[in-house]
Amino acid sequence: MSSSSPFLTALAITFFSALAFHPLSDYVFNNPVQFGIVDTREQLSKISQYLQSGRDSNVLFLGSSLVLRPAISCDSTPDWAKKPGIIPSKLQFIYHYDKADYFRRMLDNACHGDFTVYNLGVPDASVSDDCLLLDAAIKSGKHPKLVICGIAPRDFLASDQPDPDNTAIHEAVTHLNENERLSGSFTDQFFKFQRVLQRDLGLFRAIATSYRPPQIGHAPNRRGTRAKVGNDLADLGLYQKRYNPPNMRAFPLQVHSLEKLLQVAHAHNVTVILVSMPLTRENLSLLNPQALLEYKKSVDTVARSNHVVYVDLEQNSGYDRDDFWDSVHLNARGGGKFYRQLTAAIVSHPTLVSSLPTHKQLPTTY
Repeated sequence: MSSSSPFLTALAITFFSALAFHPLSDYVFNNPVQFGIVDTREQLSKISQYLQSGRDSNVLFLGSSLVLRPAISCDSTPDWAKKPGIIPSKLQFIYHYDKADYFRRMLDNACHGDFTVYNLGVPDASVSDDCLLLDAAIKSGKHPKLVICGIAPRDFLASDQPDPDNTAIHEAVTHLNENERLSGSFTDQFFKFQRVLQRDLGLFRAIATSYRPPQIGHAPNRRGTRAKVGNDLADLGLYQKRYNPPNMRAFPLQVHSLEKLLQVAHAHNVTVILVSMPLTRENLSLLNPQALLEYKKSVDTVARSNHVVYVDLEQNSGYDRDDFWDSVHLNARGGGKFYRQLTAAIVSHPTLVSSLPTHKQLPTTY
């Protein structure tokens, strides 16, 4: 018996197992919500919609779910529910949401303008992804005047962070304008099969790990989400794993990406305001102190060297636990605080105000 037989046997088993699982994976892939799986296509759909559309907003948000979640919360919550002491129901996370209307109205009032805002925040985006998206936007003919780039330690230090060239956003942007190859060659078919196999294996892992038993004391509300009282910081276990050990191999790559993002913006006359997003004390306490210090020093150095306005709201900025859904995502109350601070920062810096297309005399305070 040839020594290669065990390998060939394993290959055959893998091949036929993939074929057997494929019909089920197709159903799961087309009905992800039924299985509690986040639909990557929904997360990334607004990227292609933005790049291929004729929309050209004055203000562009870049960042992860940290810039997306407060927009969803504030835009769908009435003003009375943003007050202290009000615990709104947890909203369904709308991954393809691309607005920030609550902030837009606030900016319009402060600057006496009429601006357009596009929220290109994508869950799990890293700084390298933000850089790629800004470059792709400019190449597609977009001309944002002001870019608000929200960052956090996770973007630089997460242990589960893939290489910059291997993220879902990188793949989406890279293949966005590629024509489908129709040659029918063996190589094309092999790579097509490889992509399908990788998708199927990913879905299989997601199904195996996505089930969570109902939690006692949490009752489903009419929107299908779980209503809860207060913030139980349920994601701290996830961030304990993400932060420890800190990914010091990826860190310099992400710092370089931040530098590149600011250089791309400068080369195309795009003004950037860099914002360290608010986080809970409990979340920050999970980070290695030395890694957190290195992160802060590096971001500050890059911002200074590129003459960019940097607003650090990460801690000691008037936020408490009731301003968050979990340990990192702002709810409507916290989002209201965030947008007021962000608007005040824009109003107080003439370079940011002058970047906006039209404005009148600004109020002395906001």
